[in-house]
Amino acid sequence: MTTTTPGRVRRISNTGISTLVAPDSKSYLMRSDEESLLPQNINQPSSKVTPYTNFRTLICCFLVSFIIVGYWLVERSRNSIQNVQPFNSHCGINEAELVLLKNSNTSLDIPRCLDGSSPAYYIRRGFEDGEKKWVIHFEGGGWCYDLEACYLRSQTILGSSKKYSKCVGSNTLKFYMSHLKKENPLMHNWNTVLVKYCDASSYAGNAVNIFEGNTLYFKGQLNRDATIHHLLHSSGMNSASQVVLSGCSAGGLGVYLGIDQMASIVKAANPNTIVRGLSDSGFFLPHSSNQLARVTHLPFGRDEASVNGKINYAQAMRTVFQFANMTAGTHPECLKHAKNTKRAADDCVFAEHVARFIQTPTFALQPQYDQWQIIHVIGKNYSNEEVNEFGAKIVSKLKSQLLESSSLHGAFVDSCGHHCTSCSDKGENVWHGDHIQSTLDYHQNKKYTAAEAFSSWYAYSMKKPEPLTRNWPQRFFMQNFSFPCTSCCLCRVYH
Repeated sequence: MTTTTPGRVRRISNTGISTLVAPDSKSYLMRSDEESLLPQNINQPSSKVTPYTNFRTLICCFLVSFIIVGYWLVERSRNSIQNVQPFNSHCGINEAELVLLKNSNTSLDIPRCLDGSSPAYYIRRGFEDGEKKWVIHFEGGGWCYDLEACYLRSQTILGSSKKYSKCVGSNTLKFYMSHLKKENPLMHNWNTVLVKYCDASSYAGNAVNIFEGNTLYFKGQLNRDATIHHLLHSSGMNSASQVVLSGCSAGGLGVYLGIDQMASIVKAANPNTIVRGLSDSGFFLPHSSNQLARVTHLPFGRDEASVNGKINYAQAMRTVFQFANMTAGTHPECLKHAKNTKRAADDCVFAEHVARFIQTPTFALQPQYDQWQIIHVIGKNYSNEEVNEFGAKIVSKLKSQLLESSSLHGAFVDSCGHHCTSCSDKGENVWHGDHIQSTLDYHQNKKYTAAEAFSSWYAYSMKKPEPLTRNWPQRFFMQNFSFPCTSCCLCRVYH
């Protein structure tokens, strides 16, 4: 080790590589045999450290630290506002990106839309404490009641994925899929998945039919299960702490039919994942009407549910159950019960027959005066008396078949004329709108919007109450007015 003299360079180490400290106080690596090339007389400033030097160094360190922390906070805030998009996403802020479940297999027994194209879903990543929580929403869109109508449907976005956009934004991801906390207090920052509806069988069929030489694939059950598997094994849902399986209209019926099967797939991948169901406007009654039906096929293949020229939703859905082979995707316990009691298996296409067998805690978001059912199940020439009687039956069946079968199920029933969480009038919001609030006596100290009721029930369902206790205040919320109710909301039933 050499010592330092004024104006000289120090050699810190006597190994093959020496660290030399030059007068400008910077360190260099230099071979020991190169030291002789250094000038021998270098004027080196005094190494004396003053209080001013320490203070200046402290200020510099503070400024650098402040800049680094500030940059981190800005980036964190930006992620919180924008949400974390899917990896390699080409979509914008708060948009969801298309994922196609492509399969090169030519077998008939693979996931497909009606026309044979690939089923799909959209995904928007969660953020903050929602990174390991998921809401999977099954899109609705009615049914086709014969093969000709289904063929027409196969040429639209309700039967084909060929024209799906690459991204969808807030105009599509609304209500319980919204990224805004004020609109969606519980799930605004969760991973959000919109499953596209292209099978015409409420995600429950498994059949192949031919219409005039054209092959139609009713593969709803395969599409449904393949979507859950793909989310688990390709999109990171296998580490989920909580999953909500939701659906609207035909998708809401699909939740009733398949919630337990989907929950089983999730639990098989991660037994610790908590699974809950949310069915919006999926409680369709098996009703028959004497009113004349519109039987002309439409471009979207959405005719009236008719038999012999009259509206008969019950029989039309039983027909769909048969030609789409919906035994594949409906609740197996319902099918077993139907067989043991010598009832028709196609009873199990209706929520009122399936609900009692559902084990996964499920929340029904159901309008008492469902606009779609008033027009398409009762018929356009309805009377107020018919609608009130029909609405009372919905509430009665919902309570007796779903709510009384388990103390873990819940429901929000409003008296507004709408279907799903929207209506034809601009400005109304059935999910978190102020007009639509529960008014039952045991909620007199607090009225709940649908969003608040779901959040309250969700917290209650985590407490695992006794199986046979009713606990109505914690799980049943109802607006409770007669039809038509002009003060219940801005929505109106239109023909």
